[in-house]
Parts: sequence; structure tokens; C-alpha cells
Amino acid sequence: MKIGIQTWGTEGDVRPFIALAGGLSAAKHEVTLAITEITNKQFTLFGERLGFAIRHVGHIDIDEARFKEIAAEVVHARSPLKKGGILVTNFFDPVIEDMLNAAKTLCAKNDLVIGHFLSTL
Repeated sequence: MKIGIQTWGTEGDVRPFIALAGGLSAAKHEVTLAITEITNKQFTLFGERLGFAIRHVGHIDIDEARFKEIAAEVVHARSPLKKGGILVTNFFDPVIEDMLNAAKTLCAKNDLVIGHFLSTL
């Protein structure tokens, strides 16, 4: 079976999907994992070693200093809605079009699609 997976977030959001993709690949499924990692870490070696395709989707152009400022804003925001708004504005909105296009491609090319709750699937 051809399976597409999409995730967005930090490494903590991405790694469980890498494990899932690796397990599905070991079970002889053809897997593509589309990743939007908000610190722009690369995970290509995982796919190569575990036997599935990885597509890095979108790029968030924020340097480490600005990332730390945004993280501090999130920590100090009192309202969960405000925290979410800061995350969406800085890390989701800049890549939404790329993520939507990746989701459409995954849906068109796979028998089954699995997505992170914040992905566009």
C-alpha cells in the first residue's frame, strides 16, 4: 500500500511520525513522509536508513535569536489562545501554502494519508 504522512512542528512532533513511517516501511508499505519542522532540521538520513521517502516542506526564515524571542513570548503569554496565535503567526502561516500543496500531492499519490492534527490534511 502507498501511504503518505504529513507532520508539522518541532523535532518532538516529527520523530513519532518518523517511527511510524519506519514501521510501515518495514511492513513493506511504500511510505512518503512530508515534514515541516519549524527549526528547519533535516531528517533525510532517517528516511534513507529506514527505507521511506522524506520530503521537507516549506522553510521558516527565522534565525536562532528570533526563535528564542518567539519562544519567550509563548512562555510568557497567559492565555492558551494567545500562545497558539503566536505559534500560528510565526511558524504555521509562513508555510501554509507549501503544506497545502504537499497535502494535495500526498492525497493524489497515495492510498492512505495520515496527518498531524495541525497539518493541512
